[in-house]
Amino acid sequence: MRKVKKVAVLFNANKGYDRKIIKGISRYTREAAHWHICVEDDLVTRLDNLKSWQGDGIIADFDDPAIAEFVMNKGLPCVAVGSSYRDKTNYPKNIHYVATNNDEIAKIGAEHLFKLGFKQLAFYTGIVNKSCLWAGERAEAFIQHAKTISGRSSSIYTYQPQSQVLDRVENLNNLAEWIATLPKPIAIMAPSDMRAWQIFEACHQIDVSIPEEVAILGVDGDDLILDITGNQLSTVMQGSEHMGYLASSILNQIMSGVPPEEKLHIVDPIGLQVCHSTDVEVIADELVRRALSYIKANAAKGIKVVHVLNHLNVSRANLDKRFRKELNSTVHDFIFEEQLNLVADYLLNSKMTLAQIAESVGYKSPQYMMMVFKSRYDMTPSEFRKKHSS
Repeated sequence: MRKVKKVAVLFNANKGYDRKIIKGISRYTREAAHWHICVEDDLVTRLDNLKSWQGDGIIADFDDPAIAEFVMNKGLPCVAVGSSYRDKTNYPKNIHYVATNNDEIAKIGAEHLFKLGFKQLAFYTGIVNKSCLWAGERAEAFIQHAKTISGRSSSIYTYQPQSQVLDRVENLNNLAEWIATLPKPIAIMAPSDMRAWQIFEACHQIDVSIPEEVAILGVDGDDLILDITGNQLSTVMQGSEHMGYLASSILNQIMSGVPPEEKLHIVDPIGLQVCHSTDVEVIADELVRRALSYIKANAAKGIKVVHVLNHLNVSRANLDKRFRKELNSTVHDFIFEEQLNLVADYLLNSKMTLAQIAESVGYKSPQYMMMVFKSRYDMTPSEFRKKHSS
């Protein structure tokens, strides 16, 4: 009888990010490995219970310093999962590490909020300590990308509490006071959906309307938090399930004696899930607003720039000039991004074939769509669908 390998999965499933990592590990186990996954009954990691545990490998949350130290001392084959860092010396040495791409997460967020027309942007970091360095990484990347994307025309605000406030009411009061001081309208990004939910509550506390006065963007696609907000929260989807799947594949190679040469594996986010909290446009130019409304309503029909020009009865030079001023973009570029976002959405949320998607979005052929998609996502549509399928 074949020996079943025992793999400890050290995450805390009270967070949506961790739950999706575990989901990716589970999918790999079903499809390729047939391991015995060792977790607590309530999916909470208790290191004291693992002191005498004997198994074959570990996949662990290295954003938690206590877990990282425990795993490094255990001496078993391991794959670490955690944050990406601009300072490469922050990565653990001599261990395979699967990281979420914080820089790309922040870039997607900044681009989305700027394209809504916001000239005033903010980032609510929340507490940054040894267990959540990712929050600081995302804040700094957001500021950098917001300045680049806006051509430094935007005002950018940040809020990071100087000390940990254990009292939830006091923390929300402080956050509400900060939001009250901000100019309106403004768009605020948070490093996680949980912290974005705090912005929701603070805005309700001081009767600030969402998204008209404050647009809110989170990170994770946390089903529980989305449900709590009435599915109103826009969020950047991290690709956490793929991180768990990739970490499992790497661990399997390590335990088989053929580890990958590359130690660092950075995983890009999937994209945006846009809901009510950023369903607003604050663009001053009425012609640009009308163009955007037409593009979003008709992107799936395969429209081209000429269709927008005919609809508005305006010249391309005039409209492009206005787009550059308001959005630092051209009409063509905006249509291009809208249609690619539609393709990604169909790949993730439908059973449509590539030919059906290409026809639906108006590409002249599936081959052309695949070429354009690969230039943007650095993978084919089929690879994208397989990588991020549940």
